[in-house]
Amino acid sequence: MVAPATTTTATATAAAAVLLLLLAPLPATFAASQVPWQQPPDPPSAPALSSSSSSSPSPYGRFLHITDLHPDTFYKHGSAVSSGCHHNKPKKKKKDGRWRAGWWGTGVSDCDSPPRLVTSSLKWISQNWLPAHPQAGSTSSIDDGPPRGNGSTAGQGFDFILWTGDSARHDIDDKVPRTLAEIFDLNRWTLDQIQSAFPGVPVVPSLGNNDIFPHNILFPGPNRITKEFVRIWADHIPEYEFHTFEQGGYYVKELLPNRLAAMSLNTLYFYDSNKAVDGCAKTNRGRHGRGGGGGGGGGDSDVDPGTAQLDWLEVQLDLLRRRKMQAHILGHVPPTAGNYFPRCYRRYTDIVLRYQDTVVGQHFGHMNTDAFFVQEDQEALYAAGAAEAEETGMGDAVAPSSLASGGIIDDDDDGDATIMGDDGDDDGGATIMGDDGLPADLRQDYSSLPGKARTNDDYYSFFFTAPSIIPTYYPSFRVWTYNTTEAERYDGSVADAARIDAAEDGDVQTGAEGEDDEDEEDEEDDDGIDIASRRHHRPLPDRDGKHKKKHGKKKKKKRHGKERPRHVSPDSPSRRNTYLSLLGYSQWVMDIDEQNEHVERILDGTANSTSTVQPLKGGSGGGGKHDGHEDEEERRRQRRRRRHEAEKVEVDFRLEYTTYTPSTLWQEIVRPRGGGGGGGAGAGSELGPVPVPRHLLELELDRLGVHPSALATSTEGQEDDDVDEGEGAGDAGGSLTRVRKWKPPKALRKFTDYSLPAITVDSMMDLARRLVVDKKLWKRFVRRIYAESGVKGKK
Repeated sequence: MVAPATTTTATATAAAAVLLLLLAPLPATFAASQVPWQQPPDPPSAPALSSSSSSSPSPYGRFLHITDLHPDTFYKHGSAVSSGCHHNKPKKKKKDGRWRAGWWGTGVSDCDSPPRLVTSSLKWISQNWLPAHPQAGSTSSIDDGPPRGNGSTAGQGFDFILWTGDSARHDIDDKVPRTLAEIFDLNRWTLDQIQSAFPGVPVVPSLGNNDIFPHNILFPGPNRITKEFVRIWADHIPEYEFHTFEQGGYYVKELLPNRLAAMSLNTLYFYDSNKAVDGCAKTNRGRHGRGGGGGGGGGDSDVDPGTAQLDWLEVQLDLLRRRKMQAHILGHVPPTAGNYFPRCYRRYTDIVLRYQDTVVGQHFGHMNTDAFFVQEDQEALYAAGAAEAEETGMGDAVAPSSLASGGIIDDDDDGDATIMGDDGDDDGGATIMGDDGLPADLRQDYSSLPGKARTNDDYYSFFFTAPSIIPTYYPSFRVWTYNTTEAERYDGSVADAARIDAAEDGDVQTGAEGEDDEDEEDEEDDDGIDIASRRHHRPLPDRDGKHKKKHGKKKKKKRHGKERPRHVSPDSPSRRNTYLSLLGYSQWVMDIDEQNEHVERILDGTANSTSTVQPLKGGSGGGGKHDGHEDEEERRRQRRRRRHEAEKVEVDFRLEYTTYTPSTLWQEIVRPRGGGGGGGAGAGSELGPVPVPRHLLELELDRLGVHPSALATSTEGQEDDDVDEGEGAGDAGGSLTRVRKWKPPKALRKFTDYSLPAITVDSMMDLARRLVVDKKLWKRFVRRIYAESGVKGKK
């Protein structure tokens, strides 16, 4: 009986040893390798990703924004445009039945993009903006980070790519209706093209209204669409955000660890054409489900998905702010009053304005146009105006747009001054000045801004819509630069300590708790409203400071919630050129008509520059009976040769304009940074990121017949000015900088006619004011809205 006792003792000893091992503290190296992320001490629910390392490569200070690629595998060169560029026979009763589809696409039409346009456009960007691709056989991974260049290409590259949706064709041809499987396949194909063109560069995708089936309609998640896009974008959505995306189609992703994040929104839950949602309906206190908690996203049957997403957005911005981070917000449908449900529009605008010191940029697509919009807290401004009116004894408060000294003055040709924003009508609309559609809405918004001396920047922000690759107008893309001088990093916890203390007295307001408790508003039926017919100006406030209601219906008495904190600071990156501030962008456009004509000349044998195939000369008569057959065979061979030659042609983009000052844009020509005359110095240079690689600037000089020496000559005799770090666009942020003020040759001034020192609230509002009073600048701005395609107003 001794053996069993011994066995029992040994077993007990072993069990005790195992227990001690489990209770023993883990070595630090083991714990770090097993825990994917750690929770910061405040708040405990926020996951902190890997911190930056001193060995990590310095960022380039540059990123790419592409949108609305719309590849169409049914696109057919030479087909009838009226058939959606799918069929040779035009639709009946179409006056433009002779209009035929171009090789690269068809500008200013409803046709989508031929796949060759998408592939060649991405290839052009990659070849001109990235360092040399990894050698054949390289195992570069998407997670390896962007490739870093050396030598002549140093400074060229992207830190990340914003891709704001619509990567499937439109549903405009009932002969070849779309399917959900096709939509998923087109998105996979587009992602493959992006990854092939930009190996290793992080991509931040978002859903477009044509990336779903049927278009515009998306039910609350989880659903088949959100689950499939998690699989398609698995390499670009953080794994810990998979659940959030399945629930709502949105997520947050760190771009520079513990410094910069991107928040990709599902704007379809805000879009008023989505009849599957309730338009950010209010949620009663205590009824927040999974969507109201903010951390996990999603929602239950009691929470509208738009409301849940805005709850999530507010909580995530608060978490990022507490971690002293900045955020880019991106999505497909822009947050205009003409696009969003009224409640979604008001609450989204309120959130981004209250987190002005955390939101460094907002980027959208969908409209295929190039524009910027000013966001305004009209109710806060009205309250300020009412208080001022009471103090000065002026009686009734004036509207926010009247807080300027009489409005913005526009000098007419006849010398009479016109008050912009006052056209003599009771509706408060701005003078249209002959523009239509979007330009009219923008002019109304810009003209209603208060004068600079009377502006409180705390109540304003801005967002951008980017033009598209699809040739609704002309194909286009945008390249941004941002400040990379970390020594100037903004510390919101110090600058806004008083407001933080006030906010911590109560919970962060979500859902209806911080909103007015008002009756449900009747929503207009927006079925059938196209993009061009929507009005996108800011809603006009009534004299009681609230927005005008549709149909003139009255609201019941409101019960106001707690005053929610406003996080603003004049030292934040959205207000002052400091670390992570946007420095500016360059806009690139493809003249698709010109390049289509070039290919057509190759195909018909009349091209005299690149084509080696000559037209077949006609016979002189008297040939044998087989001559006609042989001539036809030769013609077919020549057509095949020409087709093969046309297939070798690539697209070419040109610089349309930039937001930079002349000294910033042309610095690589006037003051080369070395590196063999290629891409210039790296992003760590005291001059900041390279706005445009030197070889592209030289191409623009060559196009316009300007010799580089003309730029150097134009700077002679000019004095340097001392410019503060908050004003100098040429530096990446830092101490007082010497900036050379000079005028480039006349042919080049169109590239820098905005001349913004950086992209801040103050500079964008200054630009808006300038556009209203400078007629020549306004005309150029309107042309640029439509990518200089020749469209002047509503299409």
